[in-house]
Amino acid sequence: MPKISVAMCTYNGARHIHAQLMSIISQTRQPDELVIVDDASTDMTLDITEKTLSNFGGSVIIKRNEKNIGHQKNFRQALSMANGDIIFLSDQDDVWMMSKIETIMAMFESHESPLLVFHDAELTDAKLNTLYPSFWSTMTPPFIPDEFIRHDYWHLFHANVVQGAATAIRRELFDAAQPFPSAAFHDEWLALVAAAKGRILPHDDILIKYRQDTNAVGGLPLTVTGKIKKWLGNTREATAKNIGEISRRAELLNEYERRYGDLLDEKNRATLDNMLRITNERKESLTQKDKSLLLSASRYARAYPFRTAIHEWLKDIITLAAQ
Repeated sequence: MPKISVAMCTYNGARHIHAQLMSIISQTRQPDELVIVDDASTDMTLDITEKTLSNFGGSVIIKRNEKNIGHQKNFRQALSMANGDIIFLSDQDDVWMMSKIETIMAMFESHESPLLVFHDAELTDAKLNTLYPSFWSTMTPPFIPDEFIRHDYWHLFHANVVQGAATAIRRELFDAAQPFPSAAFHDEWLALVAAAKGRILPHDDILIKYRQDTNAVGGLPLTVTGKIKKWLGNTREATAKNIGEISRRAELLNEYERRYGDLLDEKNRATLDNMLRITNERKESLTQKDKSLLLSASRYARAYPFRTAIHEWLKDIITLAAQ
């Protein structure tokens, strides 16, 4: 039977850490190991953690960083310390459904033998009241799990759709992903490497309650009008964010293509090439304030589905107009 680890990063999480840990150690299928790396908290996070886990029957590894190294580096550190065959990634402030580990392990143990499994989440407030029933539905465009089941990874090349807090991986995936590029978030890089070297399986059950009071990722979906109002409300910040993310994405995809592009099947390689082309063109256009790309919306349409093409084209128009 495969060994199961949970890798969690903490930082000033005293408010919710007890509830999260209790939801993990109360699973219908117990983890064998909990790895908790604290990023120099200044509150009672570690005291609460140690007390909560005092009667846990599995292995517990707790490390406290002497200084804060940041979320991304800390998660990579926690993953490197995990000894399990399957590693579940965990935030410090969510609550897991009791059958999460059992449900996800059944997918790992199926004949499809994926490298990475992830699931949907319910967005809640600090008191776990439902804000929105599906995290996948809040994405732009909404995530459709059938795409990944068909081995169609265009959405993954366009943007990160694999939420770390809802992800579990085989240990060999973490090893195969080394070294992590500086431009990559840990969850998106693991998903990209899994798409090249094996199989990703999405599960559409809601298996965690994902609190929004302390999370930077997530939030309620906005209408097109709402998105425009949000952009126009702080145009300078929105345009800088758009340029920064496109530049980061271009660096990430170029590194991914160099290291793993040849492992993709023909369809996904063509999709990646299209995404690389439009992302590099967008970066050049926005950083050089060159409006020529915007004169041909069809260039966006060749890389993205129609609604996504229009959405990205409009963002770039607003960005260039605001510069």
